Amino acid sequence: MIYKINLEKKKEFEKWNYKQTLKHQLPIYVPGLILVDIFMFYTFPIKFYSIKEIIPIIILGVNLFFIPFYLLISFLGVKNGTKKLEDWELNVNENNATVNNSMAVVSVSFADFKKYTKDENSITFYLNGLRRFSINWDCYNNSEKLKSDLERIADRIGTFKKEELSAEEQKTVVKFKRKMTFIYILLGILLVLRMISFLL
Repeated sequence: MIYKINLEKKKEFEKWNYKQTLKHQLPIYVPGLILVDIFMFYTFPIKFYSIKEIIPIIILGVNLFFIPFYLLISFLGVKNGTKKLEDWELNVNENNATVNNSMAVVSVSFADFKKYTKDENSITFYLNGLRRFSINWDCYNNSEKLKSDLERIADRIGTFKKEELSAEEQKTVVKFKRKMTFIYILLGILLVLRMISFLL
């Protein structure tokens, strides 16, 4: 069945997406940030011995700049991704689901789901590695039916059979993996640039 976004809940959908983005990225970004801070704390005195007493203050100042910058970039990414909500579609089939939006087409096979968590208005299915599939049923039309479908899928985790993907679906999976890889590489580059900027 195909579900369309409820455009009256655009703000709610954007807010939920922003929280999901932070929830997914911060557990990766924060440990990286801490490692960079430790690296800078031990390498700064080599080149800047005369000001080693204020190095912790410099590191703190850099964090106070980078964290709001990261939050802003994440927010702008969510706003950009939800520009054309009228085009968003969630297609829930017997063994898989597809999300079509202006940014990408994402397909998931229910056989890949390992576990799930649920709150009052959304559900998150966990796949292999860092991948996950989150849906806020309140933000779709016919939300009660969607909630029922998602809960039925959750109850059947572990019973779905792996099916061969069509050539088109395989391309979609590859595109999704490339997109996620790009995001992680971008976060890594930001951390590396931060290190380099203080070593030059």
